[in-house]
Amino acid sequence: MFTTALKDGNWTSLELVARMRAENKLLRSFEEGIYDSNKNACKSGALGTWLSNIANDIKLKGEFRDLLIKKLSSNNYDEIEYIMRYFRNYIFSFEKEPEDSLINAINKGLKNGDVRFYDLISAEFFTLLDSKLFEKIKENYKNFEEKNLNSYTYDEDNLPF
Repeated sequence: MFTTALKDGNWTSLELVARMRAENKLLRSFEEGIYDSNKNACKSGALGTWLSNIANDIKLKGEFRDLLIKKLSSNNYDEIEYIMRYFRNYIFSFEKEPEDSLINAINKGLKNGDVRFYDLISAEFFTLLDSKLFEKIKENYKNFEEKNLNSYTYDEDNLPF
């Protein structure tokens, strides 16, 4: 039943209480989301990826947006990868004027040499060109220098102690 509710606009036909309960569970899973780049697999937060089917229709959009930006601001490579793999299309979909926290997350990624942020902006370049967001990230975008960031990740499950 849960998977049926996520298809073809069925989400909005559910009772509000049921939707809110399910959205909370999905958001909690989303918050824990990690994509293990070394194993090319979702390590945690698999249930949260289902939000991508209903993100435009959820009632808890503010919480979703806040968690998405928090994950983009993370120092954890695989936490950011989770967003880039499953929720990339929603990064710029919330408001006409982006929040400072989103601008800061993107600038941080660009300054750190994270090519995923550079590619994100490049893919949306013409859409963002005349935007407030682009004005605030333009310098970091123009001066971008890619760094090998994935080399610092490690598998906590395989530590020798």
